[in-house]
Amino acid sequence: MIVVEKRIKYKSSNPIKRLYIVTDAHSGTIASSDKALDECMYTIYHDDDALWVEGGDSCELILPGDKRFDQGMIADYVDKNDIAQSQEDHIYKKYKRNASKCLGKHRGNHEYNFMLYENADIQKHLCNRLKITDLGYSCFMNLVFERENSTERHVIRCCGTHGAGGATTAIGKRNALKKWMTQNAAHLYWYGHVHDIIMENRPYLDYDRNLKLVNREAMGVIGGCFFKTYIQGADATYGERRLFAPNEIGYAVITINIEEMSFTFNKKTKIYND
Repeated sequence: MIVVEKRIKYKSSNPIKRLYIVTDAHSGTIASSDKALDECMYTIYHDDDALWVEGGDSCELILPGDKRFDQGMIADYVDKNDIAQSQEDHIYKKYKRNASKCLGKHRGNHEYNFMLYENADIQKHLCNRLKITDLGYSCFMNLVFERENSTERHVIRCCGTHGAGGATTAIGKRNALKKWMTQNAAHLYWYGHVHDIIMENRPYLDYDRNLKLVNREAMGVIGGCFFKTYIQGADATYGERRLFAPNEIGYAVITINIEEMSFTFNKKTKIYND
């Protein structure tokens, strides 16, 4: 598990940051919505208060020999003689202009299995090319917000993971998130893998710098995906073959009020037919 610290300047006139959780792009398959990912990256680029975390499974990385491989599911831009490199190059182009706002990238199960069985580390390649922090499969992250022209600072502890398990129901996914939130101490949590957008609050008692008791709420989110379970006129995805529910294509956004240490959740979804 990775433990990192990020120092971020802010102005007292604007104690707001928005944290985008961008996960499970699955670049390289026709089931991946390029249009949705492009709109997400466009929004982050034009948001001066944006920070973002990449939650893993950025590339599909399913090659011949894998029981899930289907040549008909390979996107047109992928070189079928160099599948993994094509997918890496494609996602690099998507992410590169927002690299300076990225807090780091998780290694998803697709990247992890590819490293184990193909002896190639796409996660390391992308982190090096983008010059971003490798967050491993899971991490603790201290966000240290430092007010400009002041010694005032606020620390928000985060705990993130790509996620795991085969939960297919809303209750199962929510329980996986709750488990992650109860076994790790943090103010903010994120979780990927299960291709949904869900928020969970956990109330707790705390005290402020003046030793005054305060009620707070930790927030956890499942961050969404860009992978479509069902595609008209195409072979069945591995999600369709397991009769998964249709995915909400999109991402989660947490608005952070730094000085109040409060969080507001939004999900950004849309029907994409690309």
